[in-house]
Amino acid sequence: EQGICKNSKVALFVSNDALFLETFLAITKLGAVALLLRPEFSQKVITSIIQEEKPEAFFVQNTQVDFIPEDVNISILQITDNKILKSANRTFSISGYIVKSTDAAAILFSTTDNDQYTRRIITQKELALASKNIKSKEKAEKKQKTKIQNAIKLQSAASIILGFAKLLTGKATFTN
Repeated sequence: EQGICKNSKVALFVSNDALFLETFLAITKLGAVALLLRPEFSQKVITSIIQEEKPEAFFVQNTQVDFIPEDVNISILQITDNKILKSANRTFSISGYIVKSTDAAAILFSTTDNDQYTRRIITQKELALASKNIKSKEKAEKKQKTKIQNAIKLQSAASIILGFAKLLTGKATFTN
């Protein structure tokens, strides 16, 4: 009855793009748990996950709506514009709560060859650490790139100075 709130489960069945990231971050910011479903999952796996996890809402891209069973009582929203594709006949609201580092942020699913699936819970703390590690890596890569650019500039400056030195000592040669 409360819609999406802390500890609510919200399924994401979309490609990894900017809209996915925005929706994922919004869900975790609310303290809700994102159920990350991959487009290559079979309808059997998706149905099993929905029945077991019982998400409050389901974000999809238009091409994936057919994978959701008709008899499931879930609000289905199209990720491109949050248009409600199917209503679960309940109030759909979003409420914010204090989110703790030990709260679940996401559940990652993977499948086996025989359409079984496994799940891994990612906490808010793990999500924050992963984000921090990515930022640290990007910062280190940027620093390394700056060092390389500075070395190239220094090498160019040294070549120019060497050229002037040759010119001043009369050891420079000119070609047409």
